[in-house]
Order: sequence, then C-alpha cells, then structure tokens
Amino acid sequence: MRRFAGAAALMAAMWCGTAAWAADAENCKDHPLFSRMNNFEIHGCATTEFDSVAFPKPELKEWDAPDNYQAIEGKVHAISYQLKEGATQVSALQIVRNFQNAVKKDGGTILGDYSGEVYPSLPETAVKYLGESPSGSSFDRYTTMTLTKDGTEFWIYLCASEGDQDYMLLLVEKQEMKQEINVNPPKK
Repeated sequence: MRRFAGAAALMAAMWCGTAAWAADAENCKDHPLFSRMNNFEIHGCATTEFDSVAFPKPELKEWDAPDNYQAIEGKVHAISYQLKEGATQVSALQIVRNFQNAVKKDGGTILGDYSGEVYPSLPETAVKYLGESPSGSSFDRYTTMTLTKDGTEFWIYLCASEGDQDYMLLLVEKQEMKQEINVNPPKK
C-alpha cells in the first residue's frame, strides 16, 4: 500500500509540474478571431476597453513620420505567445505568413509587411501594448492587417521574433467610446 501511495504522490507531483509548465498565463486566452500557432503558449495578455492605437498607413515610407499613421480607436487586446520548451522552432516569417494567409482567406487586407530594426520607431500608442517580446528581445518581423468579421472592423499588429520564438498579437476592435459623463444644468 505504501508503494502505491508513494507512486501516486510522485505521479501527482509530475502531473502538476507539467500542467503548470504547459499552462497559459493566468486569466489569458486566445482572442476568438484567431487560433494560435501550434506549440505556442500564452505568455501574457492585456485588454483595454477603449484606447487609440496608431497604425501605419499602407503607403508608409518612414517609420518616424507622424503623417504616415492613422489612429484607430476601440477595444484593445494584446496577447503574447512563446514557443513551448522543446518544440520544433519556426521562423518569424512562417508566423507572419500564417496570419497573413488566414486574414486574406477571410477577406481581410494586408496593410504592411516589415522586417528589420524598425521597432524603436513604432508609435508610442502601439509600443505601450507591444513592448518587448516575451523573451525580452526586439521583434524582427511585423505585419499590419485589417479584417471585418460579423460587422466588427479589426485592426491588427502582429510582431514576431526570429531567434527567441515568440510573437505578439495586438488587435483593435474599432468602435465608438461609451459616453459616461453628462453635463448637468446649473443649479438655481
């Protein structure tokens, strides 16, 4: 009986350790618009009910020129993913192309496809959500896309890191702000 109890305790410890390692970050889940890349887990997430994020216009020529951006307002979702330990590595290009192909297949538009050291010049409204990759490095590839699904217009940043095997998805569900403040008439 002791042998069984010891084996059961060992199995429970191994299972709990594995489950904790393989679990997504607490209170995080995939956005319903996209499935995730195989063998990736959610490293972190954030949702803001209403904000503005600057997206580069399709004719973008210089990352640091403010006129090359347009502000999109709505509900913002940021989700970062990291490759599971021991999983087969994929390239940043493979991650980007998977998302681009899915968006195009569903009738969306690819606004831009970028690579290189452009991260420091991204607009501050995007940087506060994108930050660094989960591994702490800068991203190597970027794409911006739009997709309308069930009457909702989505604006999407996807950033992928080559060597560190992670990516971040930033979605803005374009919508009007819910007005909460009213001006009261003056008291007489």
